Amino acid sequence: MRKFCLFLSILFASFYVSKALAATLTLDKIGALSTDGKVYSEWWYTGTDPVLTGKAVAGKSVSVKVGEATESVTANAQGAWSYYLDAGAGDHNIVVSSEGESLSFLLHLGQTLPTSGTTSEVSQSTVPVPSTGVSQVLLITLSLLMMTAGWYLYENKSAKRIFEDSVVKDRN
Repeated sequence: MRKFCLFLSILFASFYVSKALAATLTLDKIGALSTDGKVYSEWWYTGTDPVLTGKAVAGKSVSVKVGEATESVTANAQGAWSYYLDAGAGDHNIVVSSEGESLSFLLHLGQTLPTSGTTSEVSQSTVPVPSTGVSQVLLITLSLLMMTAGWYLYENKSAKRIFEDSVVKDRN
């Protein structure tokens, strides 16, 4: 029974580790502009007062900080959230955060994307968006493989015999 409880504990632990490593906070749209999962340090939007939409952990709070003001919205049962950004034309520092994850960018409202050479070149953030799916499957598979190997060694007491043999050799 102890072995079964140990197996279940390790199984649950690996599940929660895989959930923790998965990125859950996304910004999908700024008004009609789709972000296509990209993370940039600056975004341009020709309109004003856009609705920011994205995904987060279902039922959790998503904080949106615009300049110094912070407001919160709650992700629905599917994890979708939206926030109406009541801001006029100009440059706005935005930080979207939830459950320890955050996205920050400078949003230029009421402006078009500058042509190359007029302002600093915009580049994609060097911090990659963690991919979900493949990495989760790989992590779970690796966890299950490690659990199986540990169970096999425990069941056959190979690890204990190896340790006992090394202790006996050290005494001689």
